[in-house]
Amino acid sequence: MPQNNPITIKDGAATPTDHVFNPVLTREGVARFENQASSATLEGRESLQFGLKRPAPGGRTTVENSLVLELPKVVAGSGTGGTVANVKLYTNKGIVTLVEDPRSSAQERKDLRVMLANALLNSTTAQAFDNAESFW
Repeated sequence: MPQNNPITIKDGAATPTDHVFNPVLTREGVARFENQASSATLEGRESLQFGLKRPAPGGRTTVENSLVLELPKVVAGSGTGGTVANVKLYTNKGIVTLVEDPRSSAQERKDLRVMLANALLNSTTAQAFDNAESFW
């Protein structure tokens, strides 16, 4: 079982920078991590969230692992009385959900995860994502 430790992820800059997500909350199958260095305000912090839903007897028949990455865009703005206040303009969000049959092997689940990660890194799909383009 993974320990609830900081998770470090590099960004896509020409000179990649580490983004360190520290554990802030774990409850009901959800672990939340925040990059406290990304913003002085809670609403402006980058976040990473991992969730696990296991099948219940007589209920769902799949295991669902989900990963959500949120990257808010915060800028300095004008507050009341001429004070400077941070303003969140928008949030870019990535959501990945792996839906796995509980009968699948650990290797089959690993193959799904690794192939999906490699699909995101593939130069063709990367171009589509980065440039907001589709396939023709």
